[in-house]
This record gives sequence, C-alpha cells and structure tokens, in this order.
Amino acid sequence: MATRPGPLTEWPWQCMGSFKYLVLAPAALHTAHRVVTKGWGDMSLAYAAILPALLLRMIHNQIWISLSRHQTARRKHIIVDRGLEFDQVDRESSWDDQIIFNGLFFYLAYAAVPNVSRMPVWITEGAIITALLHIGPVEFLYYWFHRALHHHFLYSRYHSHHHASIVTEPITSVIHPFAEHVVYFLLFSIPMMTPIFMGCGSVLAVVLYITYIDFMNNMGHCNFELVPKHIFHVFPALKYLMYTPSFHSLHHTQFRTNYSLFMPFYDYIYNTMDSSTDELYERTLKGTEETPDLVHLTHMTNLRSTYHLRVGIASIASRPSESPVWYMWMIWPVAWLSMVLAWVYGSSAFVIESLTLKKFKMQTWAIPRYNFHYGLIWQRESINSLIEKAILDADGRGVRVLSLGLLNQAKQLNGSGELFTQKYPKLRVRLVDGSGLATAVVLKSIPLYTKQVFLFGSSSKVAHATATALCKRGVQVIMNQKNEYDMLKLRVLESSTAYLKFSSDEIPQYLVFAPVALQTAYRVVTKGWGDMNLAYAAILPALLLRMLHNQIWISLSRHQTARRKHIIVDRSLEFEQVDRERSWDDQIILSGLYFYLAYAAIPSVRLMPMWETKGAIIMALLHAGPVEFLYYWFHRALHHHFLYSRYHSHHHASIVTEPITSVIHPFAEMLVYFLLFLIPMLIPILMGYGSILGIVLYVAYIDFMNNMGHCNFELLPKWIFQVFPPLKYLMYTPSYHSLHHTQFRTNYSLFMPFYDYIYNTMDKSTDELYERTLIGTEETPDVVHLTHMTTLQSTYHLRVGIASIASRPSDNPVWYVWMIWPMAWLSMVLAWIYGSSAFVVESLKLKKFKMQTWVIPRYNFQYGLIRERESINRLIEKAILDADVRGVKVLSLGLLNQAKQLNGNGELFTHKYPKLGVRLVDGSGLATAVVLKSIPSDTKHVFLCGGSSKVERAIATALCERGVQVIMNQKEYDMLKLRVSESSIAYLKFSSDETPQIWIGDIIDDKQQMGAPKGATFIPTSQFPLKRMRKDCTYLSSPAMKIPEAMQNVHTCENWLPRRVMSAWRIAGMVHALE
Repeated sequence: MATRPGPLTEWPWQCMGSFKYLVLAPAALHTAHRVVTKGWGDMSLAYAAILPALLLRMIHNQIWISLSRHQTARRKHIIVDRGLEFDQVDRESSWDDQIIFNGLFFYLAYAAVPNVSRMPVWITEGAIITALLHIGPVEFLYYWFHRALHHHFLYSRYHSHHHASIVTEPITSVIHPFAEHVVYFLLFSIPMMTPIFMGCGSVLAVVLYITYIDFMNNMGHCNFELVPKHIFHVFPALKYLMYTPSFHSLHHTQFRTNYSLFMPFYDYIYNTMDSSTDELYERTLKGTEETPDLVHLTHMTNLRSTYHLRVGIASIASRPSESPVWYMWMIWPVAWLSMVLAWVYGSSAFVIESLTLKKFKMQTWAIPRYNFHYGLIWQRESINSLIEKAILDADGRGVRVLSLGLLNQAKQLNGSGELFTQKYPKLRVRLVDGSGLATAVVLKSIPLYTKQVFLFGSSSKVAHATATALCKRGVQVIMNQKNEYDMLKLRVLESSTAYLKFSSDEIPQYLVFAPVALQTAYRVVTKGWGDMNLAYAAILPALLLRMLHNQIWISLSRHQTARRKHIIVDRSLEFEQVDRERSWDDQIILSGLYFYLAYAAIPSVRLMPMWETKGAIIMALLHAGPVEFLYYWFHRALHHHFLYSRYHSHHHASIVTEPITSVIHPFAEMLVYFLLFLIPMLIPILMGYGSILGIVLYVAYIDFMNNMGHCNFELLPKWIFQVFPPLKYLMYTPSYHSLHHTQFRTNYSLFMPFYDYIYNTMDKSTDELYERTLIGTEETPDVVHLTHMTTLQSTYHLRVGIASIASRPSDNPVWYVWMIWPMAWLSMVLAWIYGSSAFVVESLKLKKFKMQTWVIPRYNFQYGLIRERESINRLIEKAILDADVRGVKVLSLGLLNQAKQLNGNGELFTHKYPKLGVRLVDGSGLATAVVLKSIPSDTKHVFLCGGSSKVERAIATALCERGVQVIMNQKEYDMLKLRVSESSIAYLKFSSDETPQIWIGDIIDDKQQMGAPKGATFIPTSQFPLKRMRKDCTYLSSPAMKIPEAMQNVHTCENWLPRRVMSAWRIAGMVHALE
C-alpha cells in the first residue's frame, strides 16, 4: 500500500480474499440463465467474448511472468541487478484485480450501451480510430497524469505503491491503488468506447487493443532487455512509438524521467527523457554471460510442482507446496501440458532461480522430469543422461560446486553421484550430495543432554553417518520392552520374560451368556423352533454380525495403514495398545445381556414386527437430537481433569486409533454410552413403533460410524460433501476424529459435527488435514520381506487378520479357533481364485528406514505341489518386479519363497533379470551366523542331520574350519566333502553310532530325536521350528534375533516367534539395506 494511503486506495473486494471472483457471480448467473432459457444461438457475440477474453488475458500475463523469470534467472540481459523479495511477491499477488475490474466494466458496458450488443467481429475504420485515439489523447493525458502522480501529495497517497517495486516484473505493471486504476481505465476506455458510440466499434478491435495494452505493460516491466536493435534500424521512427524494458526500468530507478505510457515521444517533446536511456539499452541488450559459483540440481516432484517452480505461478511458488490454493483443480490441464512438453522437449536441465550472497552467485537448475519418472527402471538411463549433461555443462562453464537435490542423488540411480565421479575422474566441478550437513542438522536436533537413544539408519549415507556420530558421542540405547512373551524359555531368549497368559482370562467372559443359552436350549427342547419369538431369535445372529462387522473394519483398516497412502497419524502402534484393546468384544457381550434383559422385562419387545417406518424415523430424529447433544456435553465433561484421569484417559491412551479403539472404555463410562443409545431404541418401542430391523440397523449404524471414525486412514471421498454439502454437519470423517485424539480439546461430537460448529470447538486444521490425507502420498519402503501363509489358521495370524491372535506366536493357540474354521477355508478359496499378486500386510519403521511385509497368497501345502511351482514362481517374480519399479532397495525371500527346488534361493530371478535394481536376499549368511553363535564355544562334536541346504553347507564348512568335528550320515557326507576345503575335510565324519550333544539340521525327524542322548540340544537351521518330541532335551528356536526397541509399529508376531523377535532371513534384508 502507499506510504500515506489516500481515499479509495484499497480495492472494493480486498476483504473477500480468494473469493473475490464472486463479484462476477451475478454476470455468470445471468449468462447461465440466458443459456438455459434461450440457448447459445441467441447470445450476442460481444457478450460471449467477454469470458474468453478475460481468460486469455490471464494466460497472456502468465506467459510473460514465466518468460521474465526464466530470463532473469539466466541473468544475461538483466537490467536492474537487485534482490526480489517475498514482500514484493505478496504485494503483487493481486495482479488479477484489474482483470476482474475489466470484466465488470465490459459487462456494465454491454448492459448500458446498446451499440455494444450489436458490434460485429471487425470494422477497419473503428480499429484505425482506436489506434489514433491511443496515440493522441491517451498517451498525452497519461503522460501528464503520470507526472501529476509524482507530485508528493499524490505520490505518497497512491503512486508510491507501484514504485515500491524497484525490480519490476511483468505483473508490476498493474499493481496500483484502486482509485489510480480507475483513472487508467477511464483513459483506456476512450479508444474503446468512442468508436462504439460512432457505430464503428468491433469485438476484435476491443480485444486486440486490450491485448496491446497487456503486451506493452508486461514487456515494459520485464527486468531484461529483449527488443532487438535491428527493428529500430529498419524503422527509425519506432523509437518514438515503442518503449523498451530498459527505458521504463529507468523510471523505476530514477523516478523523475521516462514518464511516457508506451510511446516515448512526449518524453522527447518535454525533455524528460533520461540521458542514460540509450546506453542502458545497448549494454543490457548485449548482456554478459555470468558463471555461478554454485549450482543446485533439482527436479520437479508431482504434476502440480510445475506451478510451484519460480518460473511457474508466482503466488503459488512463494508458498510451501503443501499449502494448496483453491483454484488448483481449475488449472490441471496446464500441469498435464507441462508434463508432455517436458517429456517431448526436455532434453536438458533449465535455469529456474538465481541467488546472490555478497559476491557469491548461486543458481538452481531443474531436470525436466517428475518423481514418478525416477521410479521407472526404464527411465533411469535417460535421467542419468540429463544429470550427466548438466554436470558437464556446469563443468564447462566453470562452476565450482554442483549439489544434487532430491532424487538426483538416489542410490539406485547413480549412487549419490559416485557414478559420475568415477566416469569423469578429472571433473573440475565438485559434486556434493549434502549428506554431511544433513547429518549435522539431525545431530543438532538431538538434545545435548541425551544419553540414551536408539538410532538405526537406512542404507543412506546420512543414516550411516548419524549412527557413527552418536556412537562416538557415547549415546546408548535403552531396551525396556515389557510385552515379550517367553513360551518355552529357549536359550536364545534367556533375557526375555514370560508374561502373557491369555487363555485363562478369555473363556470365562462368555460364560455370562450361560443362563441365556440354557434357557434357549430348554425352550427349543420343550416347545421346538416354531414357538421361538422372532425378536428373541434375532439376538444371537445380531451379536455375531456385530463381531463380523467389527472384524471387517479391523482388516480393512490394517491393510490401508500398511499401504500408508492415506494414513492420518504417522506414529507407532505397539503391543501394549493391542493388549489393552483385545477386550473390544466386552461391549458386544454387554449389548447381548441388555437385549435379553429387555426381552424379558418389556412386553412390547416380544410384539415387535420386522419393520416399522415411523419407528425408524423417530429413532433417527432422537439420535440427531438428544443423543448427539447429550453425548457432546458428556464428552466435554469427561475431559475435565477429575473424570479424565479416572476414566476417559483409558480411551485416549491410544493416540494411533484402530476401529476397535472406539469401544475401549472403562465399564462405568460404557454404561453411560449405553444409556444414551437406549434413548432412540426404547422410546419407539414404548410408543409402539419399535421394530427388529430398526434396532439392528441402528446398532449397525453406531458400529459403522464408531469403526470408521477411529480408522487411521482417510476414506470418505470429497464428492459426497460436494453433492450434499450439509453432510459435513451430519457425518464426521476419520481425520476429523483423529484430531480429537491428538489435540484432545477439539472435535468432541459423536458422529455429527454440528455441535462443534455451534459451540466453536471445531479444530481449525480439520479441513486441511482431511484434504491432505485424502490426497495421500505414495510411500516406497526401503526393504520388503516376501513371505507367505503357512497353515490354514495362519490367515488369522496375519496382521490384517484377528488382532489378538496376530499379537502372539502362532503356536500359542486360542480356544475359539475351532469355531471360526469356516473363515479359514473361505480365505483359502478366495486366495486361490483372486490371489493374483502379493499384498501388503505390515509396514514398519526404524527412524527414516521403512520396511514392509508382502504376502504371497499361497499356503505351505501348495509349495509342495509340483504343479503349483510355476504359478508360485510367477507370483514371486511379479512381486520382485513390482518392488523394483517402486524403488525398493532390498527384497528378502521368506519361508518357502526361497526354496531350492522352487527357484534356487532366488537365483532363478537374478539370472532372468540381471539388471534388477532391487537386491534379492535369501538371508543364508546371517542365518548361518546365528546358528554358529548359538553353538557353545567349547563344543567338539556336532551331529548334522541333512546337509543339502545352503545354510547347512555353510555351517558345516565353518565348523570344520573351527576344528569342530561334524558327524553325519553317509549320504550327507558324500555331498559335503566335495564342498569343504582339503585342510578341513578331516573334520567331516560319517557315522550312525556316535551321538553328540549338539544336533543341527533342517529337518530332524522323530527317529533321530529319539536316538539323541539325554540333555541333547536341537538347533534348527531352517525357518520352520522343530517338532518337539522329548521333554528331556533342549530345543532352540529357528534362527532369529531380537529387534531394537526403536523399531516402530511392531505389534504382531512373525509366525511362531515371540514378540519383537524376527527371523534371521528377514533381518538379513534389513542389514543388506543398511549396507
């Protein structure tokens, strides 16, 4: 704004902000009404041309902005070499105000001037008159008005706002206070309106005149010289009829010269031409090549990042890319067009920014490719060629340092730039990946007083350097896991504690139904099924359906949070929360008791029909009214310290919510909720309008909304709120309620948020969080562990299965497994029919290191079928290629996915695809190390059962090199002696009589176990545990290791292993990724 703002300096719609375009709403509605009532054929050409003309003006201006910013970044022909700051960008973000004003003027002229509606497309006489009127009155009046504006009185109140921009951009030309702009419009209306009043006005003449004004305005305020000298040589008089950017820039730096609009002849006439005009024009037109000291090489990220480049849309580029603007959806064709142009013509990096720090010059160059290009294997060579070309160009220009930004330094792409330094060892430009400074920033963010943390990085240089520095500091790791389960007190888990006792406290809770079950059985025996009341008979199926409904939500939620695209709260979910929430079925038991009690106590319940519409309507109204209102205030009361600390904090202990979190409350709190929900169910019954289906549907609605609201991913599409806007007051979203669990003092409503709107407790970030999580972000893991299902019951044990079962080892069964066997069979059939690819079941995190578990939808017995091998290998191959395309660094093959008879420990795929970007790991090395570590150091003899597997051969070789005698059967001996060195072969021995204390093998059958001496130790070498035949011997677990406490989101057990223990094969993939 001006230094001393005068009257009418602010634009009338300034207070409307981004909604200022609503001032055109009456014209838009009027146009729509005319089209609907009279059709397009009756519309005047002049009227129809208004909107396209406004849009073309916006595009015209944007082209000039992009061109100007690109040229000033190159700096060759730059005129004013000063800094352009955010303050100026923010001030000039309202450049479209004059286009809105222009539109209003056109619509007003169309309505007020009859001749406008009758204008033809073109009249030459009118165009000539327009040109003459501009050259004459307009230029003359503007010149003197402009000089008047430089008088202190007007300058301080109006024109200083425009001159606040010393370094001009094209849009600077239209940045004026409102009153000043009105005068300009009155001036420019002379050449437009006079021909119209004379009857020779035309649509095209008006459009071309406005285009001329925009062209000259934009060109004159560019900060680079572009008008070639030869046009003044060809037509010398042109120097009086057209100014140049350098001409007008002198007006912004000298203030008292070069006042003319577009035609400088009045400056010549009145002697106000700056004496340095010609010299500045000559110098800037010639220009100077400038070499930056530093170049930062980046690239575009998503399609919308085109707008966010400095050469894109100025107002968008001046804010973080995660702060979207409302009109983004309207300009998506621009993004797609930019992508196509970048793909077709993007043969080299281009300059987008130039910075200066004292005498130190920096530039930013952009590779014309997007994030998704970097994830395509077949694009890597092309991208590396572009990066290489940019490096060689910088080297040729004498650039000192080039830093690689974003994915331009990806390890799988060029090894943090090492590819180029090795290819061009004599490069003068220094390539920098920034890992050193990034490490320093991370270390700086850790408090100095920290003594105990766990830092474990990914395979990136930053993570490795951070871990090294922390070790040098003496920072230690605390491992205080309280939820480990020690089933068999195995030697490898001597430090673990046994604390899980689930079976004893799960069975009795359902015994509360025993009286009801006995009564039902008695009635059926004595009276038969025909005498059973419909309401009574519906109770048990309704309870089972509730359980099934909740389980579907659990599985859906866990699958989506494993995919992580639309995740809301990105924090860890641990065993402690799973254990706390395993009692989610308590509320179903309570509801069952309530239904049976209501049946016995209220006669009207026994008379309920299947459906009653009036009752359903009453129920809905009672919920929307009393229930929502009472819940809102009860919920707010629960957040008072007294009630919160005694009751509600139990529910809020879960920051990362799951669907079943919705029903985890203390008993007293749950009773209050049931009393609230009784209101819509009991009142229709007492009024005689109750119905069975009405109650079932209401309970299903409660479950649906509870489960959906506590999902940790956003799933409600935006279009449903656009189709029915009031729905935002009648239905919350998962992101809405997640804010209540993170902010605590906002978003108290039950399912309908309107009370939060009424009482002003709506969280301000609700809409932003919804938008962001709904859009989501695709996340690429560093490591993928590819496993498969084992037995039919392993379906429950998946993370997407039954939460309480998945949180314990699979060989620790629960009593109700036999009741749900139909689910296992159904899962197997569905996996066989629809299981055409691996699916994500788990996502883990260790600091910045991301891991996922993918499951091949096949079972153990299918891996043993020869006819299934080709099909399974295709599934594994598809998973490997998918991981490779997504940029996964390492894929470890788990269980039978690496079976020798199936694919030779994965070698089949490495031979078939020698250029795989993803590294396949079979984990045999780490498994061998774990087994060797578990053998006592004083062991002199071991018995090896088997010897054909890769792990067994490696163990036998290592033991022989240690000087430990390895005893085996004749068949295994003949195979192994060919693989052991001559110096170690003496330690191999075949015998069936000797019985050492240590027995090692992939499969140790019953006969071999029974032949072992008392106190023997059996050590499996495969991923499957041994069958325990003897109580007088020690059985170690399959090769496995404890994971660090810092690993997040671990809340399931890996098959039969205890909590927070993973197989060596799985950990091997992580170790390889770290390397």
